[in-house]
Amino acid sequence: MHQSRLAGFIIDCNVPDLAAAAAFWGAALRMEVRELPAEEGSKYMRLVDPEGRLHIEVQAVTHPSRVHLDIESTDVEAEVARLEGLGAKRVAQVHTWWVMEAPTGQRFCVVRKSSQPAALERWHRIVATRNITDLDDLLADDAVFESPAVHTPQRGKAITRKYLAAASVVLMNDSFHYVGEWHGERSAVLEFKCKLGEIEVDGIDMIEWNADGRISSFKVMVRPVKALQTLMPLMAAELAKP
Repeated sequence: MHQSRLAGFIIDCNVPDLAAAAAFWGAALRMEVRELPAEEGSKYMRLVDPEGRLHIEVQAVTHPSRVHLDIESTDVEAEVARLEGLGAKRVAQVHTWWVMEAPTGQRFCVVRKSSQPAALERWHRIVATRNITDLDDLLADDAVFESPAVHTPQRGKAITRKYLAAASVVLMNDSFHYVGEWHGERSAVLEFKCKLGEIEVDGIDMIEWNADGRISSFKVMVRPVKALQTLMPLMAAELAKP
């Protein structure tokens, strides 16, 4: 049996200035506005739900302005068929999702549920864009960071953010990439590789998140010893910056 749920809302805006539209809706809904990377950013802007429950975006469109909802499902075709049985009809297929129309006339989308947990998907977006501003919303207030070079766990959102921000500068250069991923309901292990100068770095990020989808624990392990010895002074210098 497939599973489906309300994923969020898309605010369709037929206007020349997407940023201005997003600014209005962000202020109206008391939500922070975030830019999206690359090509997405020219058509969509994200509104951050402070409760982390719904995915909300402002979208530039050519049809009349309106609001539509998204239903996410583990089986898009099965969910579309179920909704057809309730009286909805298919309008158009776009990539992996369907635009549908309810018997009451409203249009909505049935989208594929991400195979990744939301917290992990958001972390990958931060890594891909190198935009660490999303860390403020992603980290739990009681987050703990465990460094490969420091014995004592670093406790609290502020210090965890500081370590991850420093790592984004030192480790997440053009050579950084994840090569493996294993995840459960509230935890994940990500294997990465990168280079610091001529030194090859192999590492693991061990991430846990809470019921609200915010990261509560972030542990980093690095090998070989030469890589750790190279990493430590670079991280110390970055952490020392105001």
